[in-house]
Amino acid sequence: MNVPHPPLSGRHIFQSMPGMDIHSYLKVVLFPGEATSADYDRILRRPNKYFTNQLIAQAQNWVSFMRLPETPDLRGWEQEKLLDFINRIDCSSKQISTPGISAVDCMQMLKTEFGLGDFYRDQARKSDDLDEASDDVLLDVITALAENFKTPMDFYQYICKSVDDSDGSSDNAAETGNTGKRDHENNEVYLSTIHKAKGKEFQNVIYFNLSKTDANNKQTELIEEERRVAYVGVTRPKEDLLITFSSNKPSSFLMEIALNPRFKTVNTEELKRSSASHKRRLGKEQMILEQMKAAKGEAITLFNELTQQQAGKSPNWLHGFIWKLQNWRITRTTERIERMDGKIKKHVETVIVPLSSELSEIEEEENTRTVIGMNQ
Repeated sequence: MNVPHPPLSGRHIFQSMPGMDIHSYLKVVLFPGEATSADYDRILRRPNKYFTNQLIAQAQNWVSFMRLPETPDLRGWEQEKLLDFINRIDCSSKQISTPGISAVDCMQMLKTEFGLGDFYRDQARKSDDLDEASDDVLLDVITALAENFKTPMDFYQYICKSVDDSDGSSDNAAETGNTGKRDHENNEVYLSTIHKAKGKEFQNVIYFNLSKTDANNKQTELIEEERRVAYVGVTRPKEDLLITFSSNKPSSFLMEIALNPRFKTVNTEELKRSSASHKRRLGKEQMILEQMKAAKGEAITLFNELTQQQAGKSPNWLHGFIWKLQNWRITRTTERIERMDGKIKKHVETVIVPLSSELSEIEEEENTRTVIGMNQ
């Protein structure tokens, strides 16, 4: 989709083992004459065919590769396996040249014909590195990428360009002293494991697939480690966090993250009763607030009337008495307005706001429990 992002896992996908394997296999199948000794070395070793290093080293080009079965003192199974492998390469080359075969068809052929799919799945089972995408996942990514290209040739040319661009970037980084480290604060989608995101902050974070696993069957220390990892993940955003999870098996950590610890011992029914009680109390206190505001409004109306009244034509002594009385009433009304302001402010700060905040937390807890399917 051409969404900008740094290289996956800090490297280009065609610099990964599956990426380099696919590159070499396609080069040998499409352009065997251009394949190097490194390409033949790679396809003879992956998947492991149990050939000796001495035998593999003899494949320097297409001609010497084709002559490997003629190697003196070759054991019977080695000769048979070499003949079969060379025949598969030749058949694949002819099949890829057939009009109508797509890049995805080509990838599926490489996965099944040469056993790459099973090989990468076995490699993934041997790896326990949480900070690296497994080989089978990388193969799936490459296969999905192939869907964007019509023919195997188009896909191969894209791979070659990607490898060249990646090599050029590395050379340029070395010349300029730039290590190639990408700024995760650029306007890019930064794809990362939680471990590698530790210590970094982002404006927005999507925590992908926080669903229930086999953690219940694990040792306590392992569960605690997973809990710490989840904590790191949800504390990376500066602003917004979006968590995705399987609707029928949300992680227990999700509940710990989303639910308010204040209500940990409160069941859903008690929460509903508390919500209804807070709503009644809040309604009552809001009515009291409105009465206070109405009383203040009456005082303001009186103040406006007093300040707008004009003294009539009266003797000077009566004129002065009226204005003194008027000023006294204005002062008393002003003081009343100020007292009402204080009462209103105090009522809002000490009663309305705490009640509203409490009710908001209760309603948020109710909504969250509904979303994650927690009904107990």
